[in-house]
Amino acid sequence: MLSGHRHAVSVIHRPVCRRYNFQFHNSPLRRKAIRHFHGLTCRNSPQRIGGLKSTAKRPFTRYHFVIPCLALAPPLVANSSFSTNATQNAEHEPLPPTFKEICSLAPVFAADAENVEIINEPKQFFNAIENGIESAKTHIVLASLYLGAEEGRLIDALRKSLSDPARPDLRVTVLIDYFRGTRGPGNTSVSLLYPLLRDFPDRVEVSLYHTPNFGGIAEKLCPPRFNEGFGLQHIKVYMFDDDVILSGANLNTDYFVNRQDRYILFRQNAIMRDYYRELVQTISSFSFTLSSNTTPNSNSTFQPILTAPPKLVDNRDEFRSDASTTMHSFCRRWYQQTDSLRSRVSQSLQSGEGLKGAKLNTVIMPVIQMGQLGVQQDSKMMTKLLGLMGQEGSAQQGNMEGNAVGWTVHLSSGYLNFPALFGDLIINSRAVYNILTSAPEANGFYGSKGFSKYLPAAYTYLEKLFLTQARTAGRGEDEVIVHEYHRPGWTFHAKGANA
Repeated sequence: MLSGHRHAVSVIHRPVCRRYNFQFHNSPLRRKAIRHFHGLTCRNSPQRIGGLKSTAKRPFTRYHFVIPCLALAPPLVANSSFSTNATQNAEHEPLPPTFKEICSLAPVFAADAENVEIINEPKQFFNAIENGIESAKTHIVLASLYLGAEEGRLIDALRKSLSDPARPDLRVTVLIDYFRGTRGPGNTSVSLLYPLLRDFPDRVEVSLYHTPNFGGIAEKLCPPRFNEGFGLQHIKVYMFDDDVILSGANLNTDYFVNRQDRYILFRQNAIMRDYYRELVQTISSFSFTLSSNTTPNSNSTFQPILTAPPKLVDNRDEFRSDASTTMHSFCRRWYQQTDSLRSRVSQSLQSGEGLKGAKLNTVIMPVIQMGQLGVQQDSKMMTKLLGLMGQEGSAQQGNMEGNAVGWTVHLSSGYLNFPALFGDLIINSRAVYNILTSAPEANGFYGSKGFSKYLPAAYTYLEKLFLTQARTAGRGEDEVIVHEYHRPGWTFHAKGANA
């Protein structure tokens, strides 16, 4: 997402030690985004190997995590915390023309920053979901990995809205993952959603995406949880009429209470609504469908019927080919539909001027990653961005903070395990990298049962390995920095990149 101007960053830092003292500038979303997450601390990961504290003392830093955003147009209004001269100067610092290349990789949408809201905390995220369900008049679309077993309150809210005689045209569409949505024992996403579909069969649609890379006898023999390693439906987008929430958070209790993620609400954005609604419909077209009928099982009870998409069971190779063709057709169609705005954005990058005309100060470029179907927009975008910010010319084109290396890049992930290509781009870059990940105690697998309980220590080992590789390549301690999120009783799930 591009907004404001090129100095917008995604991690707001209140320095308590001189080493991490960053400078920040003004932008429309930046002014919206600065919020306090009380009690969040980040610890330098070299001092935490396998979840064990080192006796070495390192300074603590306090972070405030917001949605990643890059930059295009000048700020709309000067913020009182910045001098007039500084703000005026920032207006003449457009994104480097080299960033024109990223416009060729995805659809391009526009928004007014006044209609973009940064959501800070899990409770606020739940309130936004609940308010959207209560206010939607025609469409509710929920795409998530799964619906948590304890989230009967969301089902109740959906039922109340569907039962409202003032909203007879309201439709609900749900897309979740097949493996995660059917995992038991006890309540599953399917068992929670079925009564809603049964009672409103013409107004509720539930689809479950099943990876084409796994099936047959292997699927029957593979234990639950392990089968999810073969591929998942991982989109998290929540729509209520023309309002769109993009997030990394699932519809589960911990994401509403104490699991920190990132969330951004686009209000009254019809083209984004159409794009994501069609994306969900397209994926649903080759997914399992939950039927409003039931079938008896061995326990003399009844269970919902899941109808498999054509060819998935009998000919997975042909299914994969057909699904890939469908997804590539969707991507081409939306790329062509946004050609006009893409040209305007490219011209503004080339000329060094902001978008002219309407209040289009925020540009959104949504990307999709479905590697099993040959769709790799996200990896291509990240590769291009990391490459552009690390190339030789970046010192002159992107000098954000007056240092010799040029760009400062902020990356965040709850699980730090870079693909080899990304790791090489970071290590061999001329940019400074500040990386935020979860401390072992803030990892979602911390204290879990079975093999997964070892994952937090494994991720910490990968952190150490990555930093060792960076130091061996000559990257100093102030050039590639890893911090760990730690907040007692909380976990960390936020993913993003920003420069």
